[in-house]
Amino acid sequence: MTKLTESETIRMIMNLMESTDNDQFYNGYVEAIFFTNSGDSEDELNDKNLSDFADETITDMKNDCEKFISQNSEILDQAYEVEGVSYTPYQAGIDFWFTRNGHGAGFWDRDLGEIGNKLTKAAKSFKEINPYVGDDGLVYMG
Repeated sequence: MTKLTESETIRMIMNLMESTDNDQFYNGYVEAIFFTNSGDSEDELNDKNLSDFADETITDMKNDCEKFISQNSEILDQAYEVEGVSYTPYQAGIDFWFTRNGHGAGFWDRDLGEIGNKLTKAAKSFKEINPYVGDDGLVYMG
């Protein structure tokens, strides 16, 4: 796997953010992974970026996001249109990671009412996963 420079990684993420709703969802999901796994100076993940993820890990992350989106597309569309709430696919991707892994925020915490509850239940149907650095220095989920 070829490592990307920091500027290449930023450029790639910016392109994704300007892409489809699914790409924005995935980008939010990835951002949440890094957010919830940073801060501890002893954590091996502190110095990692997306180019350090194993190919199969990236494939699995994309597949999980695509599966969640396809299974919940109508509910997600409703969430994006809740009056008085500015909710985006990017935020939904963040909430998918937070909710599936039992963090202290998520779909239920966005003033989406029953829609948030439905998305929470759907996210909880996905098993909890956590990133770790393998012996090869690449990031995997387990």
